[in-house]
Amino acid sequence: MMMIFERYPLIDGTFFVSPRQHTPSCIQVKADGRVCYLSAVCMGCLEGWTTRLQCRNGNCGKLWDGSQLILGTMYSYDIFAAVPCCADRLKCTSCSQLVIHPEQRFNFFSDYSQTVSCPHCGVQDFHFTKPLERTFLSREDITRLNARGGDRGNQLSWARITANA
Repeated sequence: MMMIFERYPLIDGTFFVSPRQHTPSCIQVKADGRVCYLSAVCMGCLEGWTTRLQCRNGNCGKLWDGSQLILGTMYSYDIFAAVPCCADRLKCTSCSQLVIHPEQRFNFFSDYSQTVSCPHCGVQDFHFTKPLERTFLSREDITRLNARGGDRGNQLSWARITANA
């Protein structure tokens, strides 16, 4: 459970807005004239103290790091999409081709939460804001890897995204 305070910081973590509903407990809001979802991540998850999110791509396996985010604030973009760790995070949601080259980067973190057209199939979508279960290892994946002594990390745990999710 995430602590909520009456003074700054308002929460023991951070809020963010995403075009994708990551969990059922995300709150639908309207921001900049479009429907999006308000989510929260606790400080323990941001800092990696209690949980770690590991990339699902077997060639990558990098851990997501939210320690650079400011506690108690709200980001107007999807914090999980803002820093792609590998080429899988840059692929089209329709045709699975690269929307941008891995060497190419957008100027702003928020650009990864915007609608973009795929240069291959032309589909406009939020290609970089992927569902968390397609981006990071699930509880079941981690349990399975830990049980068989997996090489993807030492006793990983699944992050608690959004308060009481």
